[in-house]
Amino acid sequence: EEEEEEEVGAKGEVKLLVKRVNLVIVYGSTTGTAKGFAKLLAAEAPKAMNWRSGAGAGASACAGGSNSDLAVEAMVPVRTVAVDADAHEPWDWVDEREEDAALVVVVLLSTWSGGAPPVTAQRWCEALSDMASDFRVGSSALSLNTNFACYGLGSSLYDEHWCVPALEAARCLAALGAKAVTETGKGDDQDDMAAHFKAWRGIFWDNLLSRSSAAPTSSPAKAAGASKAAVAAKPEPTGCCGGGGGGGGG
Repeated sequence: EEEEEEEVGAKGEVKLLVKRVNLVIVYGSTTGTAKGFAKLLAAEAPKAMNWRSGAGAGASACAGGSNSDLAVEAMVPVRTVAVDADAHEPWDWVDEREEDAALVVVVLLSTWSGGAPPVTAQRWCEALSDMASDFRVGSSALSLNTNFACYGLGSSLYDEHWCVPALEAARCLAALGAKAVTETGKGDDQDDMAAHFKAWRGIFWDNLLSRSSAAPTSSPAKAAGASKAAVAAKPEPTGCCGGGGGGGGG
């Protein structure tokens, strides 16, 4: 049998070299903004995920900065899909896992009334929560070559529950062993959300393709010059993809 190709990292750890990258962008939208952001991110992927320009010919690029165990061969095929949460099943990431493929998950969720996920994403969020709390799945279910990033859309007028669905989705993915590419973004409909998302996704792409050991950049709000839009700090535990309080646009 053919042996799996491996690479030994700087500290001696073994990293599996993947042969392709699956970029899955899941969105839950209320007004269509999150859907538009997802389509925009997907459209950027072919150019942004040019692994050769990020790593150099014949070299390897690591996604997610110091948090990553992802070793990608230069110019591997990238498959990108943007899908409504209502039509997606997060259990597929475990049940149909491809060991020689890297999985990059991006979750874009608006905030509905009461700090809940949008109606079309509620089933998806519940499924992700079930995965994260199911002892049969375990905390290493997504630990192999899986990186993620989450972005929430809401209103800072409802500060206590601002972007709770996205924050809790990030908590669940981390609980399953996936590694964050950057901190969860919090888009604010009281500010220039489009500018904030542009800055956030710039950091996302940079960190994903970075080979450096530096910690991920953490403040797209500063890059965008936005006063109210900010990147999330650690939220209070409320259970994955849930919450209560105010809502916001997205």
